[in-house]
Amino acid sequence: MKDFSKNKKLFLFFIIGLTLWLFGFARPIQAQETHIYLANASLRDAIVGFFDNFFGFHIQTGADEQSYKQKYFDLLRELIAAKMTQTMEKTINSLSQLKRTYPDSQTVSFLGQDDFGHLYVSRPSGSVRLGATVVDSNWFLVGRVIQIEPSYIEIQTLNFPDLKFSLNNFSGQNLGLAQTTGLGYINVNYVEPSLKVKPGDLVITSAKDDIFSPNFLIGQVIQVEPTTYFQKLIVEPFSKFDESQLIIVQ
Repeated sequence: MKDFSKNKKLFLFFIIGLTLWLFGFARPIQAQETHIYLANASLRDAIVGFFDNFFGFHIQTGADEQSYKQKYFDLLRELIAAKMTQTMEKTINSLSQLKRTYPDSQTVSFLGQDDFGHLYVSRPSGSVRLGATVVDSNWFLVGRVIQIEPSYIEIQTLNFPDLKFSLNNFSGQNLGLAQTTGLGYINVNYVEPSLKVKPGDLVITSAKDDIFSPNFLIGQVIQVEPTTYFQKLIVEPFSKFDESQLIIVQ
């Protein structure tokens, strides 16, 4: 009888040791997605419940829970920061290449805007091409030249409603036809479900239309909505439409 009780205790200590090891091993210190954290938490809760129900032995996890969560979310923030750093490096390299591609671009001064998504800027001394792409000082897409007058230039911006143009993701894959809303964001309605798109992804102009010059940064995806056969994206432009100095890309 004593041997049985002793064996039972040894088995219990073995299970406790194994459980604690699992807790340490399963902690998502190297996790990159929230669902891994939730899966590990569920596993731990199941083991705790097992001890409560079958052994009448409660494992106290409250103090460890906060440390567990804190380590996970600290790591998650580090991963997000690292990803943002990589994205910024790609963006800076892309913008540097654009500037080298268009060395004759001209800076113009902001004069005013209307309520229909049009800007008015000063006319530079050099020649300006109708349809030329216009960017802000960060080389984020603003719009295109639609009218040239002796004393000013009119620009149709991304705030103009129902402007349609093609756009790519930052890897160069075509996402489809974008459509401005006039409300400060852009819809992309028929994106193939095979294209993996998520909030925070950057989008650029495509070479598949005659609206804008290719490879200019438009903004970022802020929402992805699955539909029956496609995905719908909502894009937030980065450009500053009322900046004092704009650039006409020549």
